[in-house]
Amino acid sequence: IAPGKIADLLLVDDLRAFRARVVLSDGRLLARDGRLLQELPRFSYARAVYQSLGFPRVVPEDLRVSAPGPIARIRGIRVLGTMLTGEEALELKVADGGVMSDPDRDILKVVVVIRSERLLRAGLGFITGFGLQRGAVASSFNWEANNPVALGVSDGEIAFALERVRALGGGAVACADGQVLAEFPMPVAGVMSDASAEVAGRQIGEFQQAVWALGATLENPFLSLQTLSFTGLPRLRLTDRGLADIRRRELVSLLLEGTDRGDG
Repeated sequence: IAPGKIADLLLVDDLRAFRARVVLSDGRLLARDGRLLQELPRFSYARAVYQSLGFPRVVPEDLRVSAPGPIARIRGIRVLGTMLTGEEALELKVADGGVMSDPDRDILKVVVVIRSERLLRAGLGFITGFGLQRGAVASSFNWEANNPVALGVSDGEIAFALERVRALGGGAVACADGQVLAEFPMPVAGVMSDASAEVAGRQIGEFQQAVWALGATLENPFLSLQTLSFTGLPRLRLTDRGLADIRRRELVSLLLEGTDRGDG
């Protein structure tokens, strides 16, 4: 703050809650007490940026994790907070040769899909600590690679969520029982909304509320979903090539020793 400078300032009452009372940009008062006081500029984007998600339609069979029955030992992702993860050995039932999620024990399947390849390529894993009891959530806005990430209680629910993200051209969705409960479209390169700030803010809030209604226990499930595939944070992350142990800097197997992998 000095003479001749242009003010970009946030005035807040509490550094912990950090709710902006006043927002100044380029020396202009833009917002006060949560209300915009100036009309924000609108931008036009080339058609190509609305066509950035090129992955094919996902069906439940694409998400199958094969293992001989009746029990599989799995290397699972344990959610330790909003962004941090650890590793936990999990035992899951196998039905018809496929490893099953167990929402009653808070164990969900998680999927990362390459966003632009015509042939589906997906990393598959299991996660515990997210809290979802039904349905699925998915987002194409993710740190580092922006490959769509989805997790849910069943392959069918996850496939439905990914298909909705694909239909939107990008975004975040919460769904259950074949119905979209809330969505935040991000059609600009699959990572940005073209709606007004008011509309985008409302949609993010509705998405968060829907994820909590599905049982999520995390403080910020949208942020947690964004960072599940981010390899800049420890410890176990899911990538499009499978599980990665960040500390060891290597890909690791999903099935643990003690699971008979059979011929496949």
